[in-house]
Amino acid sequence: MNNSPSLAFFVPAYNEADNLPGVVNRIHEFCEVSKITERSIIIVDDGSSDHTNDVIDELRQSHEFVVVSHIVNKGYGAALRSGLDAAVETGHKWIAFCDGDGQFDPMDTMRLMAAVNSQHADVAIGYREERADNWRRRLIGRAWHWLSSFILGYKAKDVDCGFKLFSRRSILAIQAQLCGEHATISPEILMRLQRCGFKIVEESMPHYPRVHGEQTGTNFHVMWSSFTGLMKVRQITRKDSNVYDVRPEHIAA
Repeated sequence: MNNSPSLAFFVPAYNEADNLPGVVNRIHEFCEVSKITERSIIIVDDGSSDHTNDVIDELRQSHEFVVVSHIVNKGYGAALRSGLDAAVETGHKWIAFCDGDGQFDPMDTMRLMAAVNSQHADVAIGYREERADNWRRRLIGRAWHWLSSFILGYKAKDVDCGFKLFSRRSILAIQAQLCGEHATISPEILMRLQRCGFKIVEESMPHYPRVHGEQTGTNFHVMWSSFTGLMKVRQITRKDSNVYDVRPEHIAA
């Protein structure tokens, strides 16, 4: 990554009307401070039922960005896939995303950029220094971390952290195979990237309490769908080992 990289930054959002303005403003501030002139900002509205559409219209008066809208709520996995697809289409060499709940500061993308630069990596994933969630969500998070690591085999400090940076070529290598629903998408992405031989580094990230809105990760339907999604991804990857014949040196930037 050079001093002025081209970057596509996307934000998955579901009923985050009160959090979205702060997140989008900070992304623009980050791009200005980092002198990233070649950039695209993408909001993935995953069928929000609050006034997210109105907030997006208001933000358009002061910011330039692309909106990908799901007519109905499809879940976190579908939102990330839509965001990655849209980001790849921009042609920018780097793709970043952070969740739209305001629990990460987009300005900390600098940490991820520094990590890929210093370690010559294709991917930098955040891990939460101290998770700013209630005890129930932390407990479920630990259980999910262990389960997803055990089933898919990828080991990380925080497999589910919603703040990551990818080279475009790394996403091109796995884009067509991604199928994980809900929370399954996060460990699936990392597992597929690792099997393709891309270098992945980890960087600590501050994590902030959610101020507005409600979390969906502890919803029973979401948890069950995530678990069945893990099993589906494991079956698919075991059957089709040829999907990992693509190596980093064979992918255009």
